Amino acid sequence: NTYDFVNNTFKASFFAFVEIIRALTWKKRMHNGASIVGVSSTSTFNYCASLSAYAASKGAMDGFLTSAATELA
Repeated sequence: NTYDFVNNTFKASFFAFVEIIRALTWKKRMHNGASIVGVSSTSTFNYCASLSAYAASKGAMDGFLTSAATELA
């Protein structure tokens, strides 16, 4: 069903990345000067049929990274 497809897409493309960031920053497990790199997609602005769930998950990641970069700086 559509809900499961969108949910699984977000789990793989967005929530997994957020969990990795949480795990790395929890108790300051990253070394000074370390960087976090997130891989997004051009599908967030190059619209393509049948990629709406993927594009939405990557758009969420873009928004998250923008805010997280400020919070973690």
